[in-house]
Amino acid sequence: DVRVRKAVHLALDRKAGIDVLQQGAGLYGYMMPPGTLGALPQAEIDKLPGYRYPKDQDVADAKKLLADAGYPNGFDTKLLNRAGPTFVPRGVFQADQLKRIGIRATVDTKEDTSFYADLFGKTYPIITYGEGETIGDPDVYLYQYLHSKGSKNFSGFANAEIDKLIEQQSRTLDVQERGKITQDIQRRMLNDYYPIAHILHLVGQMGAWKDVRNY
Repeated sequence: DVRVRKAVHLALDRKAGIDVLQQGAGLYGYMMPPGTLGALPQAEIDKLPGYRYPKDQDVADAKKLLADAGYPNGFDTKLLNRAGPTFVPRGVFQADQLKRIGIRATVDTKEDTSFYADLFGKTYPIITYGEGETIGDPDVYLYQYLHSKGSKNFSGFANAEIDKLIEQQSRTLDVQERGKITQDIQRRMLNDYYPIAHILHLVGQMGAWKDVRNY
């Protein structure tokens, strides 16, 4: 039910996630990381439901969506999470966030073998997942995660129109036009579908001598 997916999206506090999970070393946005081709402008992101502050309106709207979907008192579920010091806090954080709107998620933390068996078998109701990608290209982020044949489409999202748009941006040679199509796809996700409730993009950090420039 898209209302439940949207409620989950609305419930998550992205700024809190960056502070709690990454000690401030993160950026919030949607599928395309800030600064990459097709990333939604930050000024636009900041006004969108799920990203706007304060969170009071989002939480209230999320509770109403759940009630409209037949869950006025929320519901119980499991949240599949990967074991390990990097991943365990993420599951705890997300379960705590969902609790605010009445979704009582038990964090189901599993070692790698069991986790990946469930991941690729799609046996979970909700999953928390993070991935490191090598390049900030729309094909990497859109095709893998949102195309019906994407190798990391763990939400099981399938929409023929979105598939066509993803394929269209991939073969578009005009960079500006490709960026516009990429933005259009993300706006549709955030207006109509909500297959992924994105929390944050990691920010890499490195030390450098004070006389090193423009690295």
